[in-house]
Amino acid sequence: MDLLTKTCPKCKLEKNLSEFHKDKTTLSGLHYRCKDCKNSYTKRNYQSKKESDPQFAERCRLYSINYYHKTKHLKKWKTRIRAIQANIGRKCRYGITVEHFNQLLKMQNGLCAICGQPSTARDKFGKIRSLGVDHDHKTGKLRGLLCSNCNTGLGQFREKIKFLEKAIEYLKKHSLGEKQI
Repeated sequence: MDLLTKTCPKCKLEKNLSEFHKDKTTLSGLHYRCKDCKNSYTKRNYQSKKESDPQFAERCRLYSINYYHKTKHLKKWKTRIRAIQANIGRKCRYGITVEHFNQLLKMQNGLCAICGQPSTARDKFGKIRSLGVDHDHKTGKLRGLLCSNCNTGLGQFREKIKFLEKAIEYLKKHSLGEKQI
């Protein structure tokens, strides 16, 4: 068995990992039964409950409708809440309002102030993160909006111009066409 396959305990077949449903409650992150076995089990279980309880199917149908409407509503709110939390965080940490952030974003055409690229970093929900607020750690003064890579890069060089200049010299010295060590 290699790392890209898993054996289903029900049908005893070794299958590709894509043949298993995701399951956050397991160590592997996948359901222990393959999709075919799980689907047939679910179908059999549903049929037996439907036969033994005449109102079961109607309760399932109503639950599905209610669940859809509740989650559709919640998904919109979750996105809105994340945006509100980001705005509150910016206000608390940097004293920047939503209007000021949007004004900076517009002035920079939605691009990083250093590399000129849009943000590509994703948050834990898979959404593209907005540009980060860059500030002087000594004075607290805002400098601009940066992508995650540029912001992290400045932090790694401890915002020291001397270190950045040495890094530039190093890259020039070891660029293509130069003699390798």
